[in-house]
Amino acid sequence: MKPSAWVRERFGDAAEEFLYAIPLAIHRAHQQALAAHIAGEINANDAYGNTLKVAHHEQLIECTAHLPGVVTRKPADIRSRFELVVLDETAVVLYPWRYAADGWTSRETVKFPKPLSELRRSLFTLTRRRVETQLSFDQIDDDPQDFADEQDALDQLADFGRVVTVAYASNPTGLFDLGLAEVELSDEETGSVSWSHWEPLNRTAEALELRPAPVSMPLTVAAGSGRFDDAPLDELVLAPRTTEPLHMAEKPKTGSDEV
Repeated sequence: MKPSAWVRERFGDAAEEFLYAIPLAIHRAHQQALAAHIAGEINANDAYGNTLKVAHHEQLIECTAHLPGVVTRKPADIRSRFELVVLDETAVVLYPWRYAADGWTSRETVKFPKPLSELRRSLFTLTRRRVETQLSFDQIDDDPQDFADEQDALDQLADFGRVVTVAYASNPTGLFDLGLAEVELSDEETGSVSWSHWEPLNRTAEALELRPAPVSMPLTVAAGSGRFDDAPLDELVLAPRTTEPLHMAEKPKTGSDEV
């Protein structure tokens, strides 16, 4: 998969490596969560969801650790359980977000759960702001260049810290959607977000294969067949989107899922 201009701008010379490492990380996190779900031998998806909250952070760190310029940091003065992947060269922060627990929810309708964590409130207001270009009567004599200069300043400030959201939808039956996004918190009261950019990662240069990934419960392991999680994790699998639920998804947890 050839990196787009948007990806190149955010990941520089390491763009192609990020396009492989990020889907690999989410796939591995999904596999870990699936193993926990099967081991629990219950129909509810709590074990899957709770494992995934930790695993997607840990796997992003592990799968990008070898890339030049990558460091891990916790946001300053903000309560956060996890370190985040940062590419120093372009001041980009990677933030994983499982935006849906099924294969049919539209990205445009999702919201952050309430109460909104301080981490999400901070990260998702880092996106680029725009200066109001419609002049009021009191501003009619102002130099338009002043507004252009102000916007340039805001753009430079935004560039000092850009958040690239690793957004995906999944449940124990499979990964339904995966991409890189620019997401902005548009309403703190409701948790509504706006998606200003979406870079699909559903197919990434022979590393991603779309196919069904059914799960039967309970799973019986034959003697001598080895553990489920002994299988290699490097083959990336996405399940196709569906208009019908494949599995009963857990209800979203509120507030403390990432902090």
